[in-house]
Parts: sequence; structure tokens; C-alpha cells
Amino acid sequence: MERFEKMENIKHKISWSIGAVLCAIFYYCGIIWVYTFVQKRILKKSRTVVLMYHRVGDDIAKDSEITVSNANFDEQMKFLKNKFKVIDLDSLIDGIGKESDSLSASIAITFDDGYKDNYENAYPILRKYQLPAAIFLVSRLIGNNGEILNLEEINIMKDNNIDFGSHTLSHKILADIGIDDARKEVTSSKVELAQLLDREIKYFAYPKGKKRHFNEQVKLAVKEAGYKAAFSTENGEITRGCDVFELKRIGMRNYPLFVFKVRLSGIFESKLFYFVRKKLKLT
Repeated sequence: MERFEKMENIKHKISWSIGAVLCAIFYYCGIIWVYTFVQKRILKKSRTVVLMYHRVGDDIAKDSEITVSNANFDEQMKFLKNKFKVIDLDSLIDGIGKESDSLSASIAITFDDGYKDNYENAYPILRKYQLPAAIFLVSRLIGNNGEILNLEEINIMKDNNIDFGSHTLSHKILADIGIDDARKEVTSSKVELAQLLDREIKYFAYPKGKKRHFNEQVKLAVKEAGYKAAFSTENGEITRGCDVFELKRIGMRNYPLFVFKVRLSGIFESKLFYFVRKKLKLT
């Protein structure tokens, strides 16, 4: 399993490098502007996406795969503030089942794991631009070491436009453990977080979050625990009528603003690119 994960990491590093080159071509050759114009003005299509972050800070080398620098995060949030309707998860989920344009060109911002830098670095920038976000917490890790949020930090954020969801008790891969243990990870974390935060915990994020990391039994356990929705790490957009217990997100990395803009355009989720990515197992 460890060897498999290493191979997967190498494959994704290569794919991200190729993706960055393609982004530069699309952006600086004007392809992305044509694509966006056709989608919005001619086809009348708009996208709703959920962004997935982990860490925000300038110590990039420490966790380079999951860290976005302070400067890049600030630029990204400024762009979102100016160009998109940024919504909380309640609005996102409510909009999925409606026929109105409530999801039109909307963005939701999420963080997995609950790192302390979410409070120290991301939170001030989110407040600067008055943007809502949600953080998925591993309940048994709260305050356990210097890298994870403590309850005081969580309580400050929860009263200032930041929502919190569950990321299990201990971040175990739910498809790799028995269903009884998986059910405990899902249900007990919801109860513990509700007690700690003194509020209902409505949303869940699967650890690792690819389709191989959870299954239908796990999804059923999430439903039975009383969550309103659950998020994966599969890439894609949110559409009306989609499965709210297998919602897709777009993972964010430490790339410049032009790459961020291209990723939000949806060109990599278009039928042609998605077909190629699926064949290469890069979805």
C-alpha cells in the first residue's frame, strides 16, 4: 500500500507539472478567454465548484503537495471576491435541489484536516475579503499537537463566518477498515464535534476522498449518521441533482494566479479533457 501511494504521488506530480504547462499555453495564448466566452455567452453555462485546501503558509517545503503560500492564497481570495459569488455550504446544498439560478457561478471554499495555519494565515485573509469557508476537523486530533487547531481557535472562527464539519475521529481510510469501525469514525466524530462546538455538524469529508477510499456502505453510514452532505476529493463541479453524499471538489496547490483562473474555467473538466484524464487515471 505504501509503495502504491508513492507511485500515485509521483504520477500526480508529473500530471500537475504537465497541467501547469497547459495552463500557461491556454492562458497566454488566449484560449481560456475564448473557452470562457463560449461557455458563458453562447452556451449560457455557469459552473459551481467547491475548492479544497489543506494548508496556507510560507513554509512550502514542509508539505509542498498541500500548502498554498500566503501571497498566492491572498491573490486567489481577492480574485474570487471580485469575480464570483462565494457561498457557504448551506447555500450550496440548498441550491443543488432547486431549479433556480441559486448555484450560478458559485464557489464554496473548504479546508481538510484542520491545520493551525488555517487560523493563523488563511482566516485573516478570508476575513479581509469577507468570505465564508468550512473546515473539516479530525475530532480526536483537535489541540493534540502544535500543528492542529485547538478549541479556542475554532471557537473564534465559528463565530466569524467559518463553518466546521467532520473528517472522522482519527483520519482512517474508511474503505480499508470494517464497516463497524467506519461507522464509529463517522458517527462518533459528529457527536464529539457537536459537543465541543455546541452546534450541529452537518457536513462530512472522506479522508483521502478518492472513490477507492470510500464505498457504498460508508456512504450509507454517513447518511444514517444524519449528515446533510459529504465531500470527496474527486475533481469536478457541482450540478443540480448530483449525489450530495459524493460531492466533487477541486484541489488547490501553490500555483500562480493564472493557473488558478484556468482551473476555475472548467476546461480541464470538459468532456475531451475529462476523457483523457480518466483514461490516464488522473481524475
